Amino acid sequence: MNSISLFGERLREERERLGLSQATAGAAAGVSREMWGKYERGAMPGGEVLLCLAKSDFDMAYLFTGQRGVSSAPAPALKPDEAALLDNYRHCSVEGKNAVKTTVSCLAQQVTGAKKGRAA
Repeated sequence: MNSISLFGERLREERERLGLSQATAGAAAGVSREMWGKYERGAMPGGEVLLCLAKSDFDMAYLFTGQRGVSSAPAPALKPDEAALLDNYRHCSVEGKNAVKTTVSCLAQQVTGAKKGRAA
């Protein structure tokens, strides 16, 4: 197997590790699902796509060398509702993502505060 086909195989593995469909991964990289499929079959993505992958938590060291990066721990498997939530978040505008972050932060603080209140 040559290095280009290994890259495509690793790209597929990384997409699956992150729990992404080809369409979602393609959208994160700024390409169509069809183009993403070509990358997984051995076409080499350009610099812009690679930059998008790096920003989307793909383990770039693994893609190029087959060695996992130091900070790349195996992602825990997502439950279906968690995967749906993450997919919806990734399709939000910047404003939508900020609203989600604020809402989740407030809800987490309420739970933390309630637990502290019971312990006192």
